[in-house]
Amino acid sequence: TTSNRTWRMRVMMQRATDLECIVTDCESSARLLEANMIREHQTVFNVLLRDDTRFPFVTFSYSEMYPRVFITRQPRRRSRPPRLHGEQHQPSVDRHYGPFADIGQLRRMLDALKRTFPLRQRPKPLFSDRPCINYDMGRCPGVCQHLVTPDVYRDTLEKVEMMFQGRVEELVTMLKNSMSLAANGRDFEKAAKLRDQIQGVLKIVHQSDFFSSASLSSSVY
Repeated sequence: TTSNRTWRMRVMMQRATDLECIVTDCESSARLLEANMIREHQTVFNVLLRDDTRFPFVTFSYSEMYPRVFITRQPRRRSRPPRLHGEQHQPSVDRHYGPFADIGQLRRMLDALKRTFPLRQRPKPLFSDRPCINYDMGRCPGVCQHLVTPDVYRDTLEKVEMMFQGRVEELVTMLKNSMSLAANGRDFEKAAKLRDQIQGVLKIVHQSDFFSSASLSSSVY
């Protein structure tokens, strides 16, 4: 009620000892920063944002042999047993990035990432004996039929994760170096794929404010 809001504001002002202003690049970055600070400090008066249930996260499901990248509003920490013999030692606990303020833009950005990098698209295989159309379109490396090893697949996944870690410039430099090596080795098909990935990453960055300096402060756990 109005009286309760007035009471809360009066008590909050009585307890306040300092005022600090933080300038962000845009409104969505401001909302994201606010949500992160409320969750970090568990403020008394901002109860609506304190439990994170209203904002989406991006999950990298490292608890699966072939991890997925998907949006969730209820991030949970899952883990898996030690990996099979012969696989590299890698973390096997799910990672969550967020919270994010604009769910529509987040979905468009994640869809663009999945078009740029071949990732697992489905929670469960569509067919038992062959990959689905996503494999034919180059959007999935055929994880349901184990057409790619977990370690090779993870290398691709970690490139996507670099975007959420604020390492965009490092990712672009890595892709450019790989493209030069492929071209020098006359592997022009691989070089062309890497060129397309570079263009895809730059396009995503230019069309989204998630990867600005402010929004890249989103948490990971």
